[in-house]
Amino acid sequence: MNVNDMNSAAILRWKIGHRLFFFLTQGLIIIHHDIRKSIAANKFSEAIKAMEQAISLFDASIVAFNFSSGYSREKYTLEVRPSVSPPYFDSLLSGTQYIDHTEMLKQIKSCREYFINLPEVLRPTYERYISSIERLYCNHSKVCSRIVGDHHSEPAKIRDHYMTRTLKYAGALDSKD
Repeated sequence: MNVNDMNSAAILRWKIGHRLFFFLTQGLIIIHHDIRKSIAANKFSEAIKAMEQAISLFDASIVAFNFSSGYSREKYTLEVRPSVSPPYFDSLLSGTQYIDHTEMLKQIKSCREYFINLPEVLRPTYERYISSIERLYCNHSKVCSRIVGDHHSEPAKIRDHYMTRTLKYAGALDSKD
């Protein structure tokens, strides 16, 4: 990998897709604040609207993941992965390293107490919200499997560890924290 390859179609696709994901993450941070605020104020129509917006942003993130990985495993191995590894980055670049991703998870977790004691009128929208999180992680895992292969631990980690953690934060699974 040399600097001249930094504008290959695969790398540009990866960069643009991840930029889209960063914008969507910002939206999810704001929306979870709105979800929490509207449920706390018993403004259930606003809570439904905010949860529906979160569902749309989670689904749009699936589109961003698919767009950012629209190339072969060979292109990923030879072009994309080296561009997000040393010497270009201190360690392998991962979305989980971004402060916005961490903040988004904190915002989801901050809604947990409201989700656990959710009024019945919000339950159908909440179930769709949880399904959108599951779709997102399952899709991310599939994208990762397609690009890096099933022999790597990352697809299973996304599906098993990260999805479980986020579902706990969102009140869909029991949690001790």
